[in-house]
Amino acid sequence: MNNKVQLMIFSYNRPLQLDLLINSIRKNITDFDKIIVTFNYSNNKFLKGYDNFMEKGLVDQWYCDKGIAHTPAFKNYLVELMGDEYSYTCLFSDDAIVYGKVSMNDVIAQMTDDVISFSLRSGLNAKYSFYGGKTIIENPWGKYEDLEEFIKWDWTEYNPKRCNGYPIGFGDGCTFKTETIKYLLDRIEGQSPNEIERYLNQVENREVIAQKKLVAYKHSKLVSNPVNNVNTFSPLFSGEKFSYPVEKLNDKYLEGYVVDLEAIDFSNIKATHQELALPLKKES
Repeated sequence: MNNKVQLMIFSYNRPLQLDLLINSIRKNITDFDKIIVTFNYSNNKFLKGYDNFMEKGLVDQWYCDKGIAHTPAFKNYLVELMGDEYSYTCLFSDDAIVYGKVSMNDVIAQMTDDVISFSLRSGLNAKYSFYGGKTIIENPWGKYEDLEEFIKWDWTEYNPKRCNGYPIGFGDGCTFKTETIKYLLDRIEGQSPNEIERYLNQVENREVIAQKKLVAYKHSKLVSNPVNNVNTFSPLFSGEKFSYPVEKLNDKYLEGYVVDLEAIDFSNIKATHQELALPLKKES
């Protein structure tokens, strides 16, 4: 079964965390066709970090969006990158980690005509939007359909400011029909992934979404790890328990260190965004 699935990753000043994400994808996700990375950087040290990552050959295509990001051209750039060849597009931010097994064939099988997205960050265990630091934001579950390994729910019946009521997660392992997300992108403006997500979830844009259901595994498979912040459009909570400035992480990456994926403690994931320690090891 080949559904033509592409994984698209957004990265800014986080080559070490991008390395972690890609390795977690390679370990845990099956049945996809291509990984695309589009990245940006603020100085040449970060560019060197990305050069070191790309030399590993872990992704199929990579693009630098410097000079395009934070301009009106960015949205059209993403639409062009998505193209028409792949029926489904799964979007990731570079602070995400895939910690559970995922079959994209199973994901696609759940994307019936009433589903806008399959969310890897959602699950009955993810009862919070933010957890692990001083800021704790609840993400309570209400009514949902039990599909054995999966759950399905009507996002219009949930709080629109919480993940369960957020139809367009523009990153964080959310899968869309490519033609659908491109149609929605054509309706809005946005100069960064975070800005695009904000616009896509505004009331007037939510109203045009014909698909009123979201689907997820019963237990989440991905967690976003907010241990630093590179988002200036809408800064999020980060580094309240574990703080890893991107400059210091990049310095360690240039010294030959990577995150030890096997040493991360995923035993108590209870949020879509949860701070986790990043144990480093010298790459052999």
